[in-house]
Amino acid sequence: MAYEDKIAEWKSRVSDPRPTLDDDGRGVPDEALATGFIHWLTLINARGDDGKQYFIEVVPMTGIAEAGVDIWMLEVGSEKGSIQQLPNSIYKVANYPFIQAERNTFPTGTLTMTRSEHEVVVELPDFRVICKDDHTWHYHVEDKKRNVTLEMVHYGVGLPTWYGKEKPINLTAHAVAYGYNWPGRIEGTLTIGGKKVKLSGAALRERYVAVDQDAAEIGGWEDWMWFYFENGAAFGSFFEYKFSKNKGLGINLAGGKEYYPAGDVSIEHHEWAFHPRLGAFVPTHYKIKLEVEAGVLELAGNIVESKLWGMRGGGGVPDAPLYTHNFDRLDGTFRYHDGRTITLSNGVGGGCVRLWKPYPNIFMPQFASEQATGYDSRVLLFE
Repeated sequence: MAYEDKIAEWKSRVSDPRPTLDDDGRGVPDEALATGFIHWLTLINARGDDGKQYFIEVVPMTGIAEAGVDIWMLEVGSEKGSIQQLPNSIYKVANYPFIQAERNTFPTGTLTMTRSEHEVVVELPDFRVICKDDHTWHYHVEDKKRNVTLEMVHYGVGLPTWYGKEKPINLTAHAVAYGYNWPGRIEGTLTIGGKKVKLSGAALRERYVAVDQDAAEIGGWEDWMWFYFENGAAFGSFFEYKFSKNKGLGINLAGGKEYYPAGDVSIEHHEWAFHPRLGAFVPTHYKIKLEVEAGVLELAGNIVESKLWGMRGGGGVPDAPLYTHNFDRLDGTFRYHDGRTITLSNGVGGGCVRLWKPYPNIFMPQFASEQATGYDSRVLLFE
């Protein structure tokens, strides 16, 4: 592998990998097209002091792509799903709990971004994230309709995976973006119906600035994933776009003391199952190999939770399926080229998949055994 070529390409977009408040406070760029938008997304995979594993998504966003509205969402789940074999069938079904948070929408211009010497404050009604110059993000989110509040701090250690800093990356020909992904440790409190749960674990935070976005090109199959192992022994993120054959990664080892910004990504999808709410087949077991200059990281895990994006009020199967997912745990090994080996434990992580449905499904939800899946096909088809 020509690491020199990959690092040279990365350096053409990123002169200094340390994020700054200018990066956290970047608005919709002047060159943005009609599909441009910005967001501050966080995907959380954490343990509560009540013994549950929580899967949380929180995001504020603004941009032309959302037809002139500003948005924030908070989705909270703690149930794990299972993969079930349909009776007398070769097919399996991904029986994941259904969670669909309501979008809190506001007229464009409601989202404010206040910059000062030591922080950037992003606010919408009942939502605030403060990006500080010590690389922490501080969240306060209050969903009054559901009586849910999240107070959380994400700690940025090591360095992130960059899309682009001085220069954007073309993920596909018409998916062009600045920004970064940064897994890290989190601490916080989740309050549901007056009950407080202390959270500790990990999360991916993403500062994403889209110049252009083409769902069809991305939907040629996108894998966008993150991982974090106990005490920061290894953490990072990576992505692969099948349509454009574009790959990227960023790996931190030894608590962030070692950083590798470029290499190769190999993702194997196993145990495919039909996702009734998504209306498509999805992989439920991943085997991943990430190769960097120092060595090879191998990861494996099962998906136990999924949330859908792009579904409007009323639900139904989306035309352009987009979903996030979480591992209950990850196992891994990093093998240095010099012969050293690190066995990794207590890993968490997750990711996002976007796909495009070019043909009608040959396996429709109404053919699934309702007893096996737990879904009522009449609701799926007509809700």
